[in-house]
Amino acid sequence: VIDHHPEMVLRSSDFSHHEIHWEPKSVSVGRILQTFNIGAESVLFIDDNPRERAAVAAAFPTLRMFDFPDDPLNLVPHLKALPWPVFGSTSEEDQRRGELQRQQAERAQAKASGGDDYLQSLRIEIEITVDERAAAKRVAQLHQKTNQFNVRPIRHVEADIRRAMDDPDASVVAVRYRDRFGEAGIVGCAVVRDQINVETLLLSCRVIGLGVERALLSYLTENGPVRIPYTVTEKNAPAIQFLDTLQDVVGDNGVIEASCVEPPAWIRTHDKTKETSHA
Repeated sequence: VIDHHPEMVLRSSDFSHHEIHWEPKSVSVGRILQTFNIGAESVLFIDDNPRERAAVAAAFPTLRMFDFPDDPLNLVPHLKALPWPVFGSTSEEDQRRGELQRQQAERAQAKASGGDDYLQSLRIEIEITVDERAAAKRVAQLHQKTNQFNVRPIRHVEADIRRAMDDPDASVVAVRYRDRFGEAGIVGCAVVRDQINVETLLLSCRVIGLGVERALLSYLTENGPVRIPYTVTEKNAPAIQFLDTLQDVVGDNGVIEASCVEPPAWIRTHDKTKETSHA
């Protein structure tokens, strides 16, 4: 029906993941969260059956629930009235979200069957830029949306990022990612003050655990030690666990010092500031 009905607007390729079975929908939601490595608070659940909505809400209390209107003609106005951005895309990554999510699902499948050679098999390449004006919108978006790998949640907006780019004592570092499954766009960033103070350090959930965070920090420590303030939140355990591998993290707030961080052997880094590349 999806692929061949003449009045069907969407096709299978418009969906990043399919859950079509008789299991409870809470099971489907759990699999989707695991596949895309996202928190329930980042998901909007839409269902016209109030019993289904109640069951899923009970399983995932932080999940965003859409109160389906009684009259289907009110569906789109109700969606547009939501306080979250359901319609409209601003960054390149937003416009390619379906493709990026399909890549994520393919990486998860490769991980399940790849064994010890999984990371090497991805053929990861990253490109590092500094103060690239075209990256400002996406870097600001990462600051607004990233929770899991965010060492110090400071919600910079685009104007803040552009001011940092214009500040001679600050740098805005952005990381673009690609592997054998495709180009994922800007997945990480950092705002650095006075060359040594890492004000923010963020990484998209779709590349957590692939070594990109270590490759980024390797770049930041090329010219000497850096200081990384951190704040422990309810959601940023992956970021704090990464800091633990560099230095023992004590308390909910603090500062660690990182120096001479070795990049992962399976990642090839292109430094656009030097127009060279190294493995």
